[in-house]
Amino acid sequence: MDQHKGLFLTPTPEETALVAKIFQVKHFQALIGEKQRLKGQPVADPFVVAMAKARRGTAVTQERWKENAAKIPNVCKHLDVPCLSLEGFLSERGWSF
Repeated sequence: MDQHKGLFLTPTPEETALVAKIFQVKHFQALIGEKQRLKGQPVADPFVVAMAKARRGTAVTQERWKENAAKIPNVCKHLDVPCLSLEGFLSERGWSF
């Protein structure tokens, strides 16, 4: 990750507050896996959703919504953030390859 530091933006105060709001939902705390928690490894998922919400954007993920899951689409639905698959994102913009 260190060699790609320039790809990651520092979260804004609004985004940080949104991440805290995400983790107030008990089952969304599972976004951080046991291994990541024990090793202190970074977790991007809540920040992806928070950035999309704060910047009025769309979260793009290959994860699928699943009832009562700790997945990006579930968090997006909870926070009313648009969420698309990569294919859906490309299609929405009229891009094709």
